[in-house]
Order: sequence, then C-alpha cells, then structure tokens
Amino acid sequence: MEQTHAIHVSRRLIALVRPLAGHMTGAVLLGTLGHVAAASIPVLGGVAILSALGFPMGISWGGALILLIVAAVLRGPLRYGEQFLNHHIAFRLLALIRSKVFAQMRRLAPARLEGRDRGNLIALITSDVELLEVFYAHTISPSLIALLMTLLLSILVSLLHPAFLGVVLLAHGTLGVWLPLWAGRSLASSGDRLRATSGRLSSYILDTLRGRRDVLQYQMEKARIQTMDELGSGLVLEEARQKKINAAIMARTNVLVLFFDGLMLGVGVALYQAGQIGFPAVVLSFLLLASCFGPVLALSALGGTLQGPFAAARRILALLDEAPEVLDVSGHKPVAFTGAAAEHLHFSYGDQPVLKDVSLRLTPGKVLGIMGPSGSGKSTLLKLFLRYFEAPPKSLTLSGRSLSAINTDNLRNMESVMTQETHLFEDTLWDNLILANPAAMREEVLAACEAASLTEVVARLPEGLKTPMGPQGSRLSAGERQRVGLARALLHPAPFLLLDEPTSNLDSLNEAVILRSLKAQRGRRAILLVSHRSSVMGLADEVLFMEEGCLQGTPHPFAPSAG
Repeated sequence: MEQTHAIHVSRRLIALVRPLAGHMTGAVLLGTLGHVAAASIPVLGGVAILSALGFPMGISWGGALILLIVAAVLRGPLRYGEQFLNHHIAFRLLALIRSKVFAQMRRLAPARLEGRDRGNLIALITSDVELLEVFYAHTISPSLIALLMTLLLSILVSLLHPAFLGVVLLAHGTLGVWLPLWAGRSLASSGDRLRATSGRLSSYILDTLRGRRDVLQYQMEKARIQTMDELGSGLVLEEARQKKINAAIMARTNVLVLFFDGLMLGVGVALYQAGQIGFPAVVLSFLLLASCFGPVLALSALGGTLQGPFAAARRILALLDEAPEVLDVSGHKPVAFTGAAAEHLHFSYGDQPVLKDVSLRLTPGKVLGIMGPSGSGKSTLLKLFLRYFEAPPKSLTLSGRSLSAINTDNLRNMESVMTQETHLFEDTLWDNLILANPAAMREEVLAACEAASLTEVVARLPEGLKTPMGPQGSRLSAGERQRVGLARALLHPAPFLLLDEPTSNLDSLNEAVILRSLKAQRGRRAILLVSHRSSVMGLADEVLFMEEGCLQGTPHPFAPSAG
C-alpha cells in the first residue's frame, strides 16, 4: 500500500474537529495563558532579583514576587482546563470515528468484508482508533499554542533588541519544524510496519483461541506458540527500532536546547559588551528563551510519536474510503412479492466468470431446488438474489422489478435467508432468534423452534430461551447452531425464503424433521433451495443442476416425479 502523505492525513483528521471548534479555541486560549504563566515564573524571579540588586525594572522586587505567586497559582487551573478540553475533544472524536467505522462496515458487509482478516478488523476498531487520541489531544492545540507562544516571544525579545529575534526564530524553527520533519522521515515506514505486525499478531491469537480444541487435539500447541513468539519478536524488534530513533531525537533535542540557550546568552553578552543593551536585557532575553521552549519541545517529540497514529489513521481512512459493493436503495414505491426470476444472468468475481447465462423463474408458493458441485456458483446465485453483489441490470428481478430498483428495506422484508454458516452472538438464544423479527411473540418463536427441530435443545438448556449462547455460540454444536439459523429464517415473515445447504450439519433423523417442516412452508412461501443432498431435493417442485456456472434447463434426475 502506498504511503499516504502525513499532511493529507492531518487535513482529513482536522476536518473532523470543525463541530468542536469552540472547544478547540478554548483549549488553545487556556493552553497559551498556561504557558505564559509558566514562563512568567522564572522571568519574574529574574526581575525580582534584578530589582533587589538595584537595577531599574519598573516594578519593586516585592511586586514581582507577588506576580510570580499569582502566575504559579494560575498555572495549575489553566493547564487542567487545557487538558480537559483537549481530551474532551479527543474522546468525542474517537467516538465519532468509531461510529463512522461501524457505519462503513455495515455498508461494506457482507460482500466487502467476506474473507477479511478478523483480527486486523478488531485491531482497527480498537487500538487503531485509540491511537488517534495522541493526535487530537496532544497535537492540534499544542501546535497552535507553540505558534502563539513563538509570536509572543518574538515580540518581547524584539523590544529588548532586534538581534534576539533571529535567535528565537532560528531556535523555534529548528526545534518546532525541522526536528519533527527529520524525525518523521526517520520513522516514515516504521509506524505502518508496527501496526501491520500488531494486526497479524492479534489475528493469529484470535484464530488460535477459536481453534483451541483442534490445536490441543492434534498437539499443535508448540507450533502455534512458536509462531506467536516469532510474531511477538517481530513486534518487539519494530518497537525497539522506534525507541532507538526516538532516543536519538531526544538527544538531539536536548543538545539543541543547550546550544540555543548558549547562543542567546552569547548574543546578549556581545551586545552588552558593545554597549547596545544593559545587563537586565542580557538576563531577561536568556530567561525568556529558556522558559518558552516548552511548547516547541512538545512539537519536536511529535515526529516520533505521530508515526503510530498516522499509520492507524491511514488504515482507518482506507476502510472509510473503500467503496461498498452495493449501495442502499430508497425512494421507490414499495412492491409486494409476486415472484422471482433470472434472465440470461452473467456474473464474475473480477476476471473470474462464475455464472453464465443463468435463467430461472420462481412463483409464490413453489419450491425450486438447485444442485451442483462445490464452486459451481449455487451460493453466488443466492447472494445475488439477496443483493450482496450487484447483478447486471434487469438480469435479476423480484415482482418484475430489477433488484437495484427496489428499496433496500423493502427487499429485506421480502427475503429471508439461511446460509451454510450461522453466526450466533454472545447473547441469549431468545435474542439471537428475534434478530429476524424483533416484534415476534413468544408463541411465534416457539413455533419457529419446533419447525426447526430445536424444541428439545431449548428444553435441555438451563434457562431455556434465556440461556446465554457464549462466544460464537459455543454452547451449541454445529448442527444445533444450524437449526437456530433455520428457526431464525422461518421466524422472519418473508414471502421469499432462500436456503443454502439447510441440513448440511444435521444427521438423517433431524434432517427428516426439518424437511417435514419445510414441506409445511410449501404454498406459503417461494423457496429457492441450494443443496448437494438428493434427500433435500425431494421437497422441491422442480430441481435444476448447476455446473461451472451454467444452469441446465431440464430437471435433474433427482427431481420428484410429476404429480
């Protein structure tokens, strides 16, 4: 992936701050006043000493000490206010960004997220978003504060002598501009490598935890641990590389601070010896520069600390910029289901043809079965009817209308689906079932459970329908999870039911029960049924055979006899 320029990333991240511009202005104002108060402490101390020594300072040493105490007292509340507003902005924006990420994932799902590395997605949603806190809380307002403090310092030292202005601009330009840019170039690709390695490690650990039974069964613990150690070592090496560069940055920063302090003192002494300024100006110019390094030192550290946040931001922005496979449709007049059809449908995944000149017709109440080997395109056909992918115009229709001309919510209400893999959320069985119909009554849920041969499973669960399913539905077997998927599909009151291998994880006894339940749906719903089992095809009114993306127009031998 090409490196996205840091300035471009910064602009996009800053654009999100606009709704909170008032809070940001407050943070900059409080931060600037806080740094003024902090810088005033050594400067007023110097003024008090000079005044006590008899130099005319325009204020008594007692008055200077009173102002010093006031500045010291104000420094705490001002700093607190600045940090409070900065973190308020940061956490509000992190919530907004995370919301945008989830919304984008909903738009991308399921087609664009199918086969994605789940560990990487989890890392993006969690740690990548959290890393942006560094940018929002410790970059934007500190940069503006450093600029304002540089301007203020420039004005003050110019009043003492114009030569001091050159030292200030050189010092602040070096520490606040050149040093962060140098650090950024030194760490240009390290942040991306660190985030990528972290994502791979998260994914590998997640996969290991999910497959722990197989790992233990086949005694692969050492191999998995070794790979984890290798990934972890790579992460440690990358972090060590970053820390080494950051240490070099800190060393250069400290040397430069001492150099510019010495330079200011040297310029002051030279001007004093030339008779152009008095001794108080030498002291005050030195104290002003030395006490105002704080804001620009914060900037000098950003070159190293921002590489991780920028790498995270590039990953997040890449996801947000990704185009969904299909867009939601709205604004059309709703239609009622009167049938489904494919007319000379062709479809490819990239350059790989999957479906070739497929035509079929399904009327309400009828069951159409499609058989064929794995990879022949059966499941893809179902996904196209569900509009997970965009079919060519007019090649797929429901109720005589192209799917792209049917409102998305209207389409979802007309279709119910059961896929080969049923996902159960870490919630109760009840909540997993009513995903399909949140308004369902208990009697409807129980009827769906009975139709899916799930009643005995519910009876043996300790809390019945209110039993938590555990992570990934781990409380149930694969076959039981599949029955939950079927019950969920039956609970959704849709006139068009799409079934992808509905009995693949069931034994023959439970399969027979479910087939009887599905037969009860005949006449009530149109059913498009995909399976490799001839026993399942016994409930179809017509069976077609698919091979290499082509659908035969004559019934397959497994089709039931007429009548």
